[in-house]
Amino acid sequence: MFCKKFLTLLLLFAVFFSLKGAPDTSTWTKGPSRQWHLTLESAQELAARGNKKIYVLFTGSDWCGFCIKLKKEVLNSGRFKSYARNNLELVYIDFPRKKNAMPDAQRQYNTALRQRLGGGGGVPSALILDSTGRVLGKVSGYRPLKKYMEAVQKPLPVANTSFHQRPRQPAAPAGPSVPPAGWHSSLEKALEKAKAENKKVLVLRTGSDWCPPCMRLEREALSNPEFKEFAAKHLELVFLDSPRRKTISSEQRAYNVKTAQALNMGRGVPSLAIVDTDSKVTARQMGYGSFSRFMEFLKKGVSSSVEAPPLRPVSRPAPIAPEKLKKIKVQIVNWDSDRAAALAGEGGIPGAWEQGKRFYVRLKYDLPEGVGGRFLIRSSVPGMGSILSPAVSDRGETAAGGVFHRPGHCTGINVLFWGNGAGGHVTAASIPCSIEIK
Repeated sequence: MFCKKFLTLLLLFAVFFSLKGAPDTSTWTKGPSRQWHLTLESAQELAARGNKKIYVLFTGSDWCGFCIKLKKEVLNSGRFKSYARNNLELVYIDFPRKKNAMPDAQRQYNTALRQRLGGGGGVPSALILDSTGRVLGKVSGYRPLKKYMEAVQKPLPVANTSFHQRPRQPAAPAGPSVPPAGWHSSLEKALEKAKAENKKVLVLRTGSDWCPPCMRLEREALSNPEFKEFAAKHLELVFLDSPRRKTISSEQRAYNVKTAQALNMGRGVPSLAIVDTDSKVTARQMGYGSFSRFMEFLKKGVSSSVEAPPLRPVSRPAPIAPEKLKKIKVQIVNWDSDRAAALAGEGGIPGAWEQGKRFYVRLKYDLPEGVGGRFLIRSSVPGMGSILSPAVSDRGETAAGGVFHRPGHCTGINVLFWGNGAGGHVTAASIPCSIEIK
């Protein structure tokens, strides 16, 4: 009798947990409640039995402000739980940053599932599937409860999402990293020619296939006829690339890094240096703002004979604990390319925005004594450039902004505080939005 009961319990256990490659979750707390599965396979079995759909959530539970907000205000709400109980099987796919937040097997499973489903977008994001695993639609980002429930019941069609059923194909090779026409890959050769023609040398350190400001510099400045005419008279040009997809020899990559370090060009890209024939650096600059400022920098460097101060290396400020920030109020202002107008105006979040056009967020802040730093903006759209605020401390008002460099749908903006010190930043505030970037 005992053996029969034991075998029955063992059979039930095997049916419920018979998941190929299922991770051991005995020491890890699963999703927002016990309604949640940790694998898609277990959810598919129950969804088929109950004629339900499957809701797969991709989240970053210990670092993503919008994920935490979604869990607190939506996923843990009675309305969501009630709807899910009758209509959905819930799958929780987490990507925490804390090393020991979950077993390695679960982390590997989550990564593999995300790749299998296409892995599109950031977090939080969710897929709606049928019981066979076919993707029916997607819900992006955070929204208030009412709007989120509407999105779950009527998700975006599959054709309008970045998720698909086939595994993602590897990106096509980007080809070799080649300096633009007329540029050298060696500082020594450029200096030799500069001495013969009584010129100086412009050295550009760049990330040609991944850095948006670098691409903008190349697009707006390096191909500009005014720059070409000026360079032909006064400059030899050196191109030090640090690509991520383009191919480059290990020797050239090492040379580029070593040369930039020797010229004290800092760690960031793009960075610029103007070198005279005695190998003295007469001007240095980090970043790219506009073509007019770029030309001002070149003319100043060409005319100067004084050694320029080295660029400070990019520092990693110390993390500022969230509780140290007494209160930070965020107020959206007119989204405009002019900082003065942005600071003066009052406005709302637009429904659409253009690539390459700047926006600003006005911040009223109150910091603890002794805490200082800068604010910057991050969004749910990849490849957004940030415009840092001036250095701040105590209390007052300032502005930080950004530039969208790619099309997409922005579902949220994070305001980050970058503290003075040595190593990190904290999310100070989050602003949900719905903006189409065109």
